[in-house]
Amino acid sequence: MVEILGRDPRSLYLADMTSCVKCGDPAQVVMSFDYASRTVWLRDLLVGYDRFAEMPFCEMHANRLVVPVGWALSDDHNLSPPLFLAHGVA
Repeated sequence: MVEILGRDPRSLYLADMTSCVKCGDPAQVVMSFDYASRTVWLRDLLVGYDRFAEMPFCEMHANRLVVPVGWALSDDHNLSPPLFLAHGVA
């Protein structure tokens, strides 16, 4: 089985078919978290996401996210879309 982003592709949803879990608007950001390290990560939703480990958010809800006291937020999402997506070199 070929892995995508280090994950089994059967658990990935495509980015263009994804809605925000809060409001149903199109999602641009994905949130994941780790209880052990008390860390929350936000990243751009460019390829897809793991439906069992990540939650999609629209830009508005991603920007409003507040983590619990004692937790760290690693916000790696970019507010402006990239001009080009990286693809394999021919």
